[in-house]
Amino acid sequence: MKKKKLLHLQLLPLLSGVQNFSLHLLDGIPQNEFEIYVASKPGGDFVQAIKSKGYHYIPLPTFVHPISFLDLLTFFHLLWVFRKYRFDIVHTHASKPGLLGRAAAWICKVPLTIHTYHVTAFQDYQTPIVKSVFMFLDWLGASFGDVGVFVNNSARDYCIKHRIVRKENTYTVYNAIPDGVRERLDAIAQQRFKYNSVGDLYSEVTETYQNSSLTSNKVGIIGKTKPFITFGSTFRFSAQKNVLQIVESACKVCKKIPNIKFIFVGDGDDYERCRAIVNHQQLITRVILPGWDNDILPYLREFDVFIMFSNWEAQPFSVIEAMQSGLPVLISDIPALRELVEESCGFIVEKGNATQFQKTIAYISQNPDILAPLGFTAHKRINELCSYNTMLSSYLELYRTGSVTSTAQGKNSFQPPTIHDSSGREAGAESSDETLNIIKQALT
Repeated sequence: MKKKKLLHLQLLPLLSGVQNFSLHLLDGIPQNEFEIYVASKPGGDFVQAIKSKGYHYIPLPTFVHPISFLDLLTFFHLLWVFRKYRFDIVHTHASKPGLLGRAAAWICKVPLTIHTYHVTAFQDYQTPIVKSVFMFLDWLGASFGDVGVFVNNSARDYCIKHRIVRKENTYTVYNAIPDGVRERLDAIAQQRFKYNSVGDLYSEVTETYQNSSLTSNKVGIIGKTKPFITFGSTFRFSAQKNVLQIVESACKVCKKIPNIKFIFVGDGDDYERCRAIVNHQQLITRVILPGWDNDILPYLREFDVFIMFSNWEAQPFSVIEAMQSGLPVLISDIPALRELVEESCGFIVEKGNATQFQKTIAYISQNPDILAPLGFTAHKRINELCSYNTMLSSYLELYRTGSVTSTAQGKNSFQPPTIHDSSGREAGAESSDETLNIIKQALT
């Protein structure tokens, strides 16, 4: 049987959540059935990972993140690539690859085009005009594609309600981590908890705080003479992750509370500014910014609470990994994160409310015994929600048939109830076919 040619189209060559999604998913794709290609901007750890796995790599040197005249060059490059390789399936990720890639695939008559909505281009912080433009561009991209997959229900609901996508060709499939990664994270969780035959929880938190220093072979994080509660995260230092407010709040809390530390692993546009804030406050030993590290497991072992106080999210792998390692999670109150984290397994703070964020950290520092039960529940909940086998089987069915049955979707994928607009009509039931045809003809 001839292999199907499958392309994953990414933008940046970083090992962030969107790129890790491709790596995790492609790990399970049978290579005797699919010939795997990946295209992105060249350079970076993502490209090295792709090549190390033996996948075909296609560089797109003019691909850039900001809107640019280079986008036109990238579009014509994609047309050339699609015509040269004659892919059977094009799977796009992120907003710009989703628009350019699906439009080019439509022109080149690629048999199946799939887009995964890791996050939408439009957000509430944008001005109404800017948000409307990005909503239109997402609608335009969807009009060129065959299937859309959302990683959470709230974004899918919103896009159906606002007629950005059609209900009948969109699905929700939760992200999940491969079994090998999950097993290593489970081992970390087992170090935090003990289970008896009926699954009762025995906390080791008190023993941990009273006895040994939590030093790491990789970084000397926890002081040897005095125990600390460690709050931490792994993220890009960007406006999306709200890093400036997080770091400023961490510094303020450290000034008041002696038994806590923070470790924020990653880099990005705001990294140097955050370093300057910490240096100015003379807190470099308590608000630790080690930079980017591909190996996050030593840090997850050190953390007692995981922080994801973002301005917007889709379904971050970092939260899934933290919960899998038995960590309670402190999140901002946004719908996508609320689908993963409940009050039974973490702390939910109003988005952007720095005062409430700092008070929650202070409360945790005064009540460390609550962490183990919350972490135990977090571990249990993420295993119920996010199954790698379900994620893989759902995408495989998409690749093979162009749709996903309710049986294949399983626990971690849901078909939300029908949404109606103010007139009572089902959202997405109609499309502006005449306008769509005009746009498509202009691009042909």
